[in-house]
Amino acid sequence: MKLTAIVGAFLMVSTLTGTQLFAQGNRQNDPKPITIEIQAAQLLKAMRHGDEVSEYCSMEDGRNRGQMVSGQKLRNNETIVAPGQELVWDIKIKGPRKRVEIIDFDFEEQVGRNFFMIEGGYLPRKQDDGTYVATVSPNAEAGHKLKYTVMVLIDGKQFQIDPVVVVGSGGVGGDDGDGSGDGGGGE
Repeated sequence: MKLTAIVGAFLMVSTLTGTQLFAQGNRQNDPKPITIEIQAAQLLKAMRHGDEVSEYCSMEDGRNRGQMVSGQKLRNNETIVAPGQELVWDIKIKGPRKRVEIIDFDFEEQVGRNFFMIEGGYLPRKQDDGTYVATVSPNAEAGHKLKYTVMVLIDGKQFQIDPVVVVGSGGVGGDDGDGSGDGGGGE
């Protein structure tokens, strides 16, 4: 009887632990933050002189977690997302506080269909806190890719950045399109 109780308890703990580990590792259901960092003073100065501003905007490299990209690399930066995943765009200002906000998005299909417009997907919509939230359709297919433009207003002046978002196959341990086979998307 004791052995049966011990084995039963072990199986129950293993099952609960396994479920908990799966839930913690299932990042495709976690909202994916896409934060754009802006060096406000330098960006405004570049705008006044008619210079390229993308050097003063950065975001996390979609393939190398924790590394930031700017300039031309920002234009080609691919954020890997999963079908059904929610995305949250936000802006962080470095330097003097300036009034800054995302004012619009424009999407250009590069591979496949616009996965925000397929059933179950939602285009970016502004939240009360100034962030924008979108949902990738659960029916989106791995490899579909969108080039997008984020139009930003800073101190009454408009500029834009043009990164890319790509659907990986997602899931825990699945192919996410980054070549690592880790399912992590290099996020």
